[in-house]
Amino acid sequence: VVAYVEVRTGNDNRSAAIAQELRYLGAQVEPTFTDAVTHVVFKEGLKRTWNKAMKKKVHLVSVSWIDSCKQNQMQMPEKEFAAVMPEEISSPFPRINQPVRWKKMKSMQPCDFDEELARSAERGEKKRRRLMGNKFVLNEEVTPTTSSPIPVLAFETQARSP
Repeated sequence: VVAYVEVRTGNDNRSAAIAQELRYLGAQVEPTFTDAVTHVVFKEGLKRTWNKAMKKKVHLVSVSWIDSCKQNQMQMPEKEFAAVMPEEISSPFPRINQPVRWKKMKSMQPCDFDEELARSAERGEKKRRRLMGNKFVLNEEVTPTTSSPIPVLAFETQARSP
């Protein structure tokens, strides 16, 4: 089984947990919908994913298919666990007085700790290189011993109390 997972609950993306369960059961999980995909695990996903799966005629299954396969220790028939398209997406009529489901940006999605640590280190390295590029290089052999030759006037900013 080569699977692509798109499982959402409200605004939360639950695909990573479902993909991990599929890997545990021996399936290969693709991060994107490729030609190699044979199964799409779908719940409240995007309409374009649904349409692409229908066009390529791959198995569109619900999360309960994975649970059934795990309980029976074998691959169950996909037809018994077909994914359902939410009515609001499949309906040709516009939604009236229903809240719009906001798409979360990728930066708002939870990510793996190791990935975040690597990105943070990369950002820090870029910042360090940028700051080092802006600094002027002093001659290390000569140390300035006097202050600047330009006199500096300093005025008090607060009035003296009587």
